[in-house]
Amino acid sequence: MKSFNLSCVNCCMRRIFGIAAFCIFLLGALSPTAVMAQELRATVEINAQVATSVDPQVFQELQQAVASFLNERKWSSDNFEDFEKIECSFFINILEEKGNNSYNASLTVIANRPVYNTSYNSTLINRFDKDLAFTYKQFDPLDFNENQFINNLTHTLAYYVYFILGMDYDSYEQNGGDVYFQKAQELVNNVPSTSGFSGWRSFDNNNQNRYWLINNVLNSRYASFREGNYTYHRLGLDRMIELKDTAMLSVLNGMASFSKVGEDAPNLPIMQLLSDTKKLEWLNLFSQEKTDVKAAALGALVTIDPNNIEEYRSRFK
Repeated sequence: MKSFNLSCVNCCMRRIFGIAAFCIFLLGALSPTAVMAQELRATVEINAQVATSVDPQVFQELQQAVASFLNERKWSSDNFEDFEKIECSFFINILEEKGNNSYNASLTVIANRPVYNTSYNSTLINRFDKDLAFTYKQFDPLDFNENQFINNLTHTLAYYVYFILGMDYDSYEQNGGDVYFQKAQELVNNVPSTSGFSGWRSFDNNNQNRYWLINNVLNSRYASFREGNYTYHRLGLDRMIELKDTAMLSVLNGMASFSKVGEDAPNLPIMQLLSDTKKLEWLNLFSQEKTDVKAAALGALVTIDPNNIEEYRSRFK
């Protein structure tokens, strides 16, 4: 069982959450794309339609190699039962074949978290990363070293694994994901400025990059973001079946914590991540609630997700 630095109650809760989704896992485990994991149950898909001069078998082998890299590597010191593993997906979209076994691609990473006493999974991360360049030759091993930048593909994948673990642990314990966020930051720091790979430097992609994403999370100025993650999920969603009114108040308190960050510093990468991840959930969660709950949610969403505020207003009428 996973050895969290949590109270016994929270450890038990994590296991119970997994049991609630266990039957769903059994079905998924029979799928040929689902791979048994250490901490993750990651599915991987690679779309390489633009790489017309490359044997499709190359990308099939790469897809399998990436799945093995994600699922068979030990990423933490905790032991995860099968039903505790984090459901996530990695979608690599090849955008350009550059020659010499080199490619430009985008990466979409999605990770989910079960909600206690329900069959519902709440999305923790829905991240689109436009800057994934890599070289892969058929049968090449996917080399990785935490202390040295040697492969942009595996370095990027590892960064998002640690980010997923950080968000997941934070959602069960206040600041429980520290060690994983710090590992993600170390990966950023290990990339030399002369690497030639975009996405790691502070000025890449109008600041919507890996550098600023992890910097935002670990910056004490934006501590309310992590407080909101814990309050919204552990004190809010997880108690919705048993204590609806109290739980909804915690959900709104979590939204208020998120709102503090958006008010202080709009357009942060973590706020873009939050709105991309939670927009659909918020539309569904609050649209059927009482007028006062809708009003409180809208008040927070004005600063959390201002670009979509008119859609929220329309749905919350």
